[in-house]
Amino acid sequence: MHFELFEKYFPEIAERETREIIINRPSGTLSGGYGLLEMYCIDPECDCRRVMFSIVSEKAESTVAVIGYGWENKAFYEKWYGEKDNSVINALQGPSLNSASKQTKYAPELLEVIKNVVLKDSDYVQRLKKHYKIFKRELKNQKGRD
Repeated sequence: MHFELFEKYFPEIAERETREIIINRPSGTLSGGYGLLEMYCIDPECDCRRVMFSIVSEKAESTVAVIGYGWENKAFYEKWYGEKDNSVINALQGPSLNSASKQTKYAPELLEVIKNVVLKDSDYVQRLKKHYKIFKRELKNQKGRD
């Protein structure tokens, strides 16, 4: 699967709705602001129902983690993948570090923040699902124009 930034197709929506988090942990390794740039699969026929977050540090102006998040249940991903390989299914469902991306030392701690804070916001999860749908619709529309 190849992913592209949501903002490439919908810059106005991305500017208004991209989540930013501020972390202030004096005794921890993380501090400062982080942008959660959404990326979605560019295969118009794929229905993976996942988002990849490219997490960008405002301080370093670089990506410090790439975290995937699949919001469907285990049975959905088993059917979608076509096998019951738990290591693959566990990486598809829920939040996880993307093993194909370069990660920094901050990635595991950011994964915990995403899992335990960001994705607990049901309105935000609904926004991700909406972004996924309009992204996929745009890809299908573009394919139809070719």
